[in-house]
Amino acid sequence: MKKLLLPFAAFLFLFASCSPKMGEESSSETDMSSNEPASTVEPEGSMNDNWVAKSQAGVDFIATGNEPFWSVEIDFEKMMTFNTMEEPNKMSTPVPNPVRPQDVNAISYRANTEKGNLYVTIFKEKCMDSMSGLESPYKVTVSMKPGDSDEYEEFTGCGRYLGNYRLNDIWALTEMDGESVAPGDFPNGVPTLDLQLKQGKVFGHSGCNRMNGKITMGDDSVTFGPLTSTKMACPAMQFETRYLAALSGNTLTYELDGLKLHLQGKEHTLTFKKVD
Repeated sequence: MKKLLLPFAAFLFLFASCSPKMGEESSSETDMSSNEPASTVEPEGSMNDNWVAKSQAGVDFIATGNEPFWSVEIDFEKMMTFNTMEEPNKMSTPVPNPVRPQDVNAISYRANTEKGNLYVTIFKEKCMDSMSGLESPYKVTVSMKPGDSDEYEEFTGCGRYLGNYRLNDIWALTEMDGESVAPGDFPNGVPTLDLQLKQGKVFGHSGCNRMNGKITMGDDSVTFGPLTSTKMACPAMQFETRYLAALSGNTLTYELDGLKLHLQGKEHTLTFKKVD
């Protein structure tokens, strides 16, 4: 009997030594997953911490490009600044009046100064950064000529409007199409907008239901993506339908007046008050 058991025991030992251990298999899978590169692409419409800081400092539009690295920052109330790693590495000019080129969806800022000429053109077309893969809503070209040069240098990259960071708040509707909004008409609360520029999103209340969607900032406008909402019925349903139709899928120009926010669309005008 012992002669039969010994070969069988040897077989079990050999099988165990050749089989991978459970802990080793788990470790190998962990190592493989940790080697996968992390995505650097920001969700569409969102803002990273650097853009938030720029917006809070008053920068309204930012663009960057590669080979060589360059950047443009525009504060539409003050200056337009171009930076590059090559000499001359910086040029700042007052922001000139915008010019809209014919037959193209773009806007151009053409500054001619004693220090040189700086032309920045912003095209309304999606643009992919050649290094990071980050997609931006605008293509940007820059033509720069220092004062002591006879030739222009050309740069191409991607950009986005950062929006006025004062918009980044909760706003309660006070007026729509010239008619005041009476809180008593909304048992569930007056319509609101919660604009979150960093995430590129909007949340809020539409009179009966909660709503949310994406937003994209323009030079003096905000574009609302398709808005989704809950499906509760209430006495303010008719007004809610008008309110959502005024926002969802539309681009509205905005104007800040103290604690008031005015949104102007093709068919509707809305006035909000900042929520304390």
